[in-house]
Amino acid sequence: NMFFELLNSKMRLAILFSLVLVPGLNSQSWQKVTGIDSIDVLSIVEHNNFLFSNTLYNIYTSTNGGESWQPVASLPNVTSDFNVLFSHGSYLYAGTNGDGVYRSSNNGVNWNSFSSGLSGFAKFITSFTVIGDSLYIGTDGDGVYLTNLQNPANWVVMNNGLVNFGVTSLATSGDYLVAGSGLYLYVKHRSESQWQNVFVDSNQLQRHYFTFETYNGYLFAGTDNGVYRGSLDAQIWEKADITFFPGRDIVSMVKLADELLVGLLYQGQHWM
Repeated sequence: NMFFELLNSKMRLAILFSLVLVPGLNSQSWQKVTGIDSIDVLSIVEHNNFLFSNTLYNIYTSTNGGESWQPVASLPNVTSDFNVLFSHGSYLYAGTNGDGVYRSSNNGVNWNSFSSGLSGFAKFITSFTVIGDSLYIGTDGDGVYLTNLQNPANWVVMNNGLVNFGVTSLATSGDYLVAGSGLYLYVKHRSESQWQNVFVDSNQLQRHYFTFETYNGYLFAGTDNGVYRGSLDAQIWEKADITFFPGRDIVSMVKLADELLVGLLYQGQHWM
């Protein structure tokens, strides 16, 4: 469907962005990497000075800056697909499409389930973010959950104020959490329990929100109508689109030194 087409397109662009972040590489010159047996690379993260990536059915690691890849030593014991990887502290996290969250403390040699309190649609993980000592997950159908990293016990639902529970993107912006959920954009201060619906357009048109990035004191949103720039609390927005290619599906973003790079999908082609 359209969501997974855009999601896969977003993540295929993510492999380009991850390579851009490797020091010494010129973003105008590219080479084909080896070792990954699928064109659908869903996410890439840096963890413990290594790169990790996942496809639907496998997780890979690279020790040479992404030039070549090999499968991790073992995979989480799941029956569903892998959707997204996330790194924080000493743990590498894997979000699955139906089996919840797994994490590894030894670079993918062993994995343990980290899904206590999750059930049903809450086990379909789309996104991770951390603010303070709390780890948040976005789910495809059951909203947002959090757990305390200092004393992790059960995942606790954090859906007050949400009217749409299919979370496609989740990010941190200063002391605020932002979540894209279908045609809705929500924001919540870390100390509050209530999500607030906000709009990037003054006429309150709804948008699809694919990605977020903080850069140079602003929060940027990639939408189905190009790029928007907002205050860090997500309350004040303005259009900050690509001048010669406006109104496109902005499906990925990354900051590199003093530049913000965006990836877009247009008529089946990927542009950066």
